[in-house]
Amino acid sequence: MAQWRIEVLGGVRASYGERVVDRFPTQRTAALLAYLALFPRVAHPREALAETLWSDADPESQRHSLRLALSRLRALLGSEHPLEAGRSMVRLDPARFVTDVAEFEGAVARGDARTAHKLYAGPLLPGHYEEWVIDQQARLEALLETIVESDGGLPPTLPQGLGKLFGREAERLRILALLEEGRQVTLTGPGGMGKTRLAVAVSREHGQAVWVSLVDLLAPDQVADALRMALRLPAPAPGFPVVDMVARELTEVGPVLLVLDNAEHLVSEELSVLVRRLAEIPGVSLLVTSRRALGTAYETEVPVGPLDEVDGAALFEERARRARPGVNSSEEARRALARRLGGMPLALELAAARAGVQGLAEIEAGGWAKENAFGGSLGIPVRQRSLSAVLRDSLALLPEKRGVAFARLSVFRGGFDAAAAFAVAEADLATLDDLRRWSLIVASDEPDGSVRFRMLEPLRDVAQDERGEAEIAHARYFADWVEANRADDLPPPPRRLGQRLALQERERDNIRAALETCRASGAPSLREVGLRIVAAYWTYWFIRNAGTEMEETAKAMLEGAGEAADSRIQAAARLSLALALRERGAREEAAAEVKSALISLREGSRDRNLAFAWHLRGFSQADLGHGEEAEGAYLEAETIWKEIGDDRNFSITRHNRGMLAAERGDLDSAERLVGEAMDLFRAHCSTYEGIGNSTIGDIRRARSDYAGAAAAYAEAARFHRQMGYVRGWAQNERDYAFSLHAQGRSEEAKRWAEGALAAFRRVGDRHGEATALAALAQITGEAWLADEARGILVRYNLPAVGGLLAGL
Repeated sequence: MAQWRIEVLGGVRASYGERVVDRFPTQRTAALLAYLALFPRVAHPREALAETLWSDADPESQRHSLRLALSRLRALLGSEHPLEAGRSMVRLDPARFVTDVAEFEGAVARGDARTAHKLYAGPLLPGHYEEWVIDQQARLEALLETIVESDGGLPPTLPQGLGKLFGREAERLRILALLEEGRQVTLTGPGGMGKTRLAVAVSREHGQAVWVSLVDLLAPDQVADALRMALRLPAPAPGFPVVDMVARELTEVGPVLLVLDNAEHLVSEELSVLVRRLAEIPGVSLLVTSRRALGTAYETEVPVGPLDEVDGAALFEERARRARPGVNSSEEARRALARRLGGMPLALELAAARAGVQGLAEIEAGGWAKENAFGGSLGIPVRQRSLSAVLRDSLALLPEKRGVAFARLSVFRGGFDAAAAFAVAEADLATLDDLRRWSLIVASDEPDGSVRFRMLEPLRDVAQDERGEAEIAHARYFADWVEANRADDLPPPPRRLGQRLALQERERDNIRAALETCRASGAPSLREVGLRIVAAYWTYWFIRNAGTEMEETAKAMLEGAGEAADSRIQAAARLSLALALRERGAREEAAAEVKSALISLREGSRDRNLAFAWHLRGFSQADLGHGEEAEGAYLEAETIWKEIGDDRNFSITRHNRGMLAAERGDLDSAERLVGEAMDLFRAHCSTYEGIGNSTIGDIRRARSDYAGAAAAYAEAARFHRQMGYVRGWAQNERDYAFSLHAQGRSEEAKRWAEGALAAFRRVGDRHGEATALAALAQITGEAWLADEARGILVRYNLPAVGGLLAGL
């Protein structure tokens, strides 16, 4: 009679002749078949079986789930199924099936490593985390380690219980290839990066391996004797060198991989001489793990870096379920934790060890790096249970100059380039290369062809206590950087749309850190640095819908020590504050800030800040209905822009004069002025092209050209979506809805106005939300929408400015 073959290593699969079953209606249906197959000569009581597989359910639900799963198995396997299910007991007929696990265990028992390795297609029941599965996984992994180690005639030496290796496929294949080509490969990187686990995985695939742990040795002259003991050789006769005995033994056993683990504290000329001697033995390949390279003639260094967030999340999940099988967390949360911990395997394992008593949010909050109470349940050695201590040991190996530079580099947030590293930390290219090779920083290629570096968060946390005055240097550097990369300046050609905004987005975290340093300082000179950033960073805040952040930061910088800063720098920052106030509808406050800034700026040179102040004076006076004052201010701004050769900002003021002309009904002048501005916007690849299209829409709507207006608003919205300017496209789509309504397309208009309302709400723009509600009230005729708009104005104390709200 034919037998069923049931495979549970690497996945669940049952076959009978040509019949193959590898898909199951539920995960626990597959687990039921696997559990019965793993214990072939046991008749399982129904209640015990149900409790094992459905432990999270009540007894009645357990019994029902078991009955349903058995029924599904019979249907899947067909009439030839091997199930024997009575009223009280369940089993598989042992004469009617074989399993890959039984074959694997048989191969191990007879020492057939090749067959055992072939049968072991992967861990038992991957993706299952029940306690019985984890226990069986550990048992079978231990068997695999035993057979691989003992197959070559050498004593078993590979460390056990390290758990599954996650990721590292590319590194593993590269190391194996290098060992085929060369004599010595050294895996480098800080403690906790997973060098030992990777070396174990490589050793298992390489063939014969001898593992020598150097962690407890005190001096290089002890290494040869550690090799002798690993090979289980007797003590040599007096006067006979130990290294000669080891060399003779390694020569006799044939091709062998010699692994020296944790060599960093023994790096010396004496160790180099010994390693060179070992590497020259025929048939011997050397694999070394160390926090720094040995510097020997045959050495190829392979830095071991962090895991990516996918593999990091998988590692955390597997280890956390070992700590507490019922732990539950989302993939997104696990990936976020992996990013927070820099993809460092030890950090992720120590975090997972806490999953038995803490939730993911508590673990991610940190504060536990110095503790050493967790990790024993996952087999983490005592010396590695304090993440902070492990990383400090790694940093202590750095030469003093490199160590100082590394500590200063920890001030950066979100990465840095070589220019910033040198300016802030005096880290030259050679220093950066050393730190990269030691996996203390990670290098990545940017789309513009540059290289950017970042420091892993756990390392940054440890190093930050030693950074000295780096925070001040960091703040000063980014004040200079923001001023040199203002998004309201014209960049050199070739120009791309939003290129300065993209640069500021990349440095966002650094700029925020610099602002926080200045804000926390009581020194007027440093507060002045923060005010410079506030003055030059307004475009980013504006486009990224961060008016509240701009207002809060500007006010904080101007208060206290900021009052003693240079009056002209204060005035430039007040212009940013004015824009933020205007964005939330506080137009009289905005006008007062502009007036205050002008008083200070008019006492100095006719520069960009004075021109910008006159520009904003025109803007604020137009908001208050003072058309003549606004026109005069705009003309003064245009004069200064021309004097200093700033065509980019001249075009914006020219555009605003067109807006002003449209408001007073002079549509021909408006069309001419905005057209001139649009020509310059396009030539400059300016972010204002979207606003220009919006104004063209307003002019066309005023001429009752609703189809033309709709086309202009649609183009403006497309442009603002490309820029990520949510408030801008919400305004455009609200006005687009009005143009559709005027053409009798009310249902379409309603949908677009509702979309605009949702966008305003998404960024917390209450004034915009009120305008969208007022627009919907006019489009639909539903009065309650106008009431809701009025309620928002009252609730948030907002002015009823603009045509839509004035009628409320």
